[in-house]
Amino acid sequence: MNVMGILGALLGNKSQSNQEASPMLMNVLTAFLSNPNSQANTQTNEPNLVNGIGTLVNMFEQSGLSSHVQSWVGTGANQPIEASDIMKVLGNTKVAELAQQLGVNPELASQQIAHFLPTLIDSFTPNGELPQNAEQLSSIATQLLGSLKKA
Repeated sequence: MNVMGILGALLGNKSQSNQEASPMLMNVLTAFLSNPNSQANTQTNEPNLVNGIGTLVNMFEQSGLSSHVQSWVGTGANQPIEASDIMKVLGNTKVAELAQQLGVNPELASQQIAHFLPTLIDSFTPNGELPQNAEQLSSIATQLLGSLKKA
């Protein structure tokens, strides 16, 4: 199973409400995490996912949301984030781009991203550290898959 498949299963199992991640949302979020500064697309390049997660963490920190993103990276409970914070960090243009990929309006896209992004970041940082390379990311994905099979 690829990283996107693992993420879909993970979000289905770990979502904090009855909301489940759609395959399109998984596609868009994984592509976005691969390169937060580029145009959204559904082609994923797993080695870029390592750099993309770090870039996204930096974007949140520079926007004054360091405590939120550090809670997702850390090993404790994830602090929730508001849709308005997603708009603040990513900007209207990026959210509109992601919304178009999802086929929803920007407000709904920012709500969905706010709901699932903490779990995604948390999942890729199980030891409280950002993955440093594709091998480490692959190892994390394998561990996630193993834990999903046991659940």
